[in-house]
Amino acid sequence: MLQLDVRLPASGPYGRGTTQALLIVRAYGLDTTDEDAQAVLDQLKSGADFNDFAALYDPNTRGELGWFPKGYLLEPKIEEAAFSLQVGEYSDVIQTNAGFHIIKVLERDAEHPLSPDAYLAMQEIALKDWVSQQRAEATIVLAP
Repeated sequence: MLQLDVRLPASGPYGRGTTQALLIVRAYGLDTTDEDAQAVLDQLKSGADFNDFAALYDPNTRGELGWFPKGYLLEPKIEEAAFSLQVGEYSDVIQTNAGFHIIKVLERDAEHPLSPDAYLAMQEIALKDWVSQQRAEATIVLAP
């Protein structure tokens, strides 16, 4: 019987390099254009309050993405922006199938615990990677 330890290390590709970010300009039910999103970004760069826009464009969650590790978000463009920005910086306008987005990183903490959902997702990714590696390194010999 094979036992596999899929605990996540504190660093590395599945580590807890978590970021907390806000996401805005995904206007539910509204026809938001690239120009609208760019106008929001221009206002933010001129000193407008990010939270006001987050509440306007996403009244349910106010744009809160919460804490997340690399590899967790479904949209790579948003994740790439979130992990490349410095705390307090705004991303450029990011267009996805869901709409237009602007990211602001609120905080980074490599030791922040993962949510149960993020932890399970990272374990699953680590396990799939391990299985792929084992298959790639395995030599299979069929008996005659």
